[in-house]
Formats: sequence, structure tokens, C-alpha cells
Amino acid sequence: MSAERCKLPPLHWLQAFESAARHLSFKDAADELFLTPSAVSQKIKSLEECLEVNLFTRMTRALALTREGEDYQILTRDILAYCQQRQREFMRRYARRDLRISMIPFIAHDIVLPALPLFQELNPDTELRIEASTSLVNFSEDDMDAAIRFGLGDWPGLVATPLCRCRVVLVVSPKLLAKNPIHSAEDLKKYTIITMRGAEQAWPMVANHLKYDGLSKNRSLGVDSDLAAMVAAEQGLGIAIGVRPLINPWLEQGRLISVLNVSQEIPQAYYYVRRVQDRDDPKLQQLYIWLKSLFDARARG
Repeated sequence: MSAERCKLPPLHWLQAFESAARHLSFKDAADELFLTPSAVSQKIKSLEECLEVNLFTRMTRALALTREGEDYQILTRDILAYCQQRQREFMRRYARRDLRISMIPFIAHDIVLPALPLFQELNPDTELRIEASTSLVNFSEDDMDAAIRFGLGDWPGLVATPLCRCRVVLVVSPKLLAKNPIHSAEDLKKYTIITMRGAEQAWPMVANHLKYDGLSKNRSLGVDSDLAAMVAAEQGLGIAIGVRPLINPWLEQGRLISVLNVSQEIPQAYYYVRRVQDRDDPKLQQLYIWLKSLFDARARG
């Protein structure tokens, strides 16, 4: 078959070749693709005839890629990855009623989930699926429509729309504060500081703001999320850094108390993030409007 007649081989030939090249085995490729080894072999033979090159060196008990096969494996991997990505994008836009959004546990449990019945009432044709995780979503690989991220908003290839500006405050439980009053920065030496993974520079920043130089001598308790930090502080396990407006209800309800008049605005903010190609998606725009209203209400409170 001439190269002119083989401009674009059938996708199932490419899938058979990619699997066999990855496993270096027709049998393993057949198991993966739910085919027989002879069917895989025939697809690859047809592909080789189409391309007019040998992709494999076939030995009695082994299989190896030729130089052409190695090059074509890279090309095939890219083609299949592109097809899979565009298929996911199509399904997200046209074939799904649900929206998947990732956010940290604090926002999910304290802000979004309590208000979810209202969203469902206002948007009966949309199912919102929430993934509460401290892991950063990889939009090029994860099947996620949007995320709420904390940062400067400069993520390449993504559209980031601000949800709220942030200030940090120092918080303790009322009982612990009554036991160990805090009148000045020096009183911090009596406290265990609660640190959060991924925000190791927060405490040095606050200590520098307070001109407190005893931080290295404080006992510390490490946790993995904002929610865990606030719960630990509420339980009297130490003093933590809270982010306003997220923790405003905790302060208003007296679950935590802000101390030392620390209210420092930070450059990072919470953003609603989605892919550039989804910028004008009406469902994602409606979701942003609803989420922004929740953050605005918390800031006013």
C-alpha cells in the first residue's frame, strides 16, 4: 500500500500498536484490549503495510521495536493522548449533566456543602460533584471542570477569576486563651504553634510582622489542611493562623478568638479556576456566580 493511501491509519490499528509497543508483547496487548493475539498481530501487520515500514523485530520468544517503531511509538502516544483529551472535553461540554469541582476540605465542608441544597434547587438540570482535596488539580489529566485554588492567579493555560481577597489572623480557643492570656508577642512562647503543610512560610511571616524572635523555640503541631488547623485550634491544641473571610463565622460564634490585632492582608487570594476553552461555558459561569455569592456573604458576615 502506498504512503499516499495511508495518510491516517484507523485508530484501532494505532491502539493495537501502542499497547504492543508498551508491553513488547502481542499477548499482553491482546489481554489489555480484549482481543486475541492474532487479532493484534493482524492489526499491526496492516499498519506496517500501510506505513511501508517494519515497526517490530519479531524473534522466537521476544519482540523489539525497530528504530522506526520507536519513533512511531512517540507519535502514536501523542495522537491517542490528544484524542482522549478532546473526547473528555466533548463529553464535559455536551454529554454530561454534572460538573466536577475540586476545592480544599475547609471550603467544601464549611462553605459549599451547607449551601448545596440551594444550588440544586436553583439548578435542577446540573449535578454538582465536589472533590475535597488538598492536592492540586492537573487540568490536562484530571477529569475536573473547575477548581477553587489559593494563590496569585497566574496559572498558565487556565482562567482564574477571584472569589475573595484574604487576610491572616492569629486564632486560639477561648478556654486556652483564658488559661494562657496573650497581651504581647512574647506571650506566644507559652503556646504550641499549629503549622499547615504547604504553608511553612506563614508563621515566619507573622512572627516577623510581630517582631517575635522566639519562634524556633516554640513547640509545633503539624496538620495537613486549613480545616485541620482550625479544628486543632478550637480543641485548644495551640495557636493557629486563620484566613479571613473563611473563618469569620468561627470568630462570630466564639469558637475561636483573634489575638494580637494581627490582620495582615496577603497577596494570595482564592480563585475560581477553569480551562481557557471553558471560559464561556454557561454552566461554569453560573457556578462561579453562585460560589462568588457564598464568599461575598461570608465576607459581609
